[in-house]
Amino acid sequence: KTTTSSSPNTTMMQTSQMQTTSPNNALQPPNNNRMTTILGTSLEIIIHELLYCRRIYPTESFTLQRYCGVQCHASRVPGVCEYVAETLSVAIPALCC
Repeated sequence: KTTTSSSPNTTMMQTSQMQTTSPNNALQPPNNNRMTTILGTSLEIIIHELLYCRRIYPTESFTLQRYCGVQCHASRVPGVCEYVAETLSVAIPALCC
């Protein structure tokens, strides 16, 4: 579905990703905020699961959770959770640039 505005230099394409063109018709990249969130959450779950599987911390310090319908382990220790979150807050923006 394409909608054209009254301005001859501006064209807006309405798709599932809401891609738009600028007045000079250069394609603008889609918003990466959703991808960053998905990547960050997935990596956080993977890191917690690795910590559990490798027995880096006692298994009693983990709880079972579901992510995308899959049972996985997550640490209950606030310090571990903060460390993982802080590490990913630096790593994710660098990966998604």
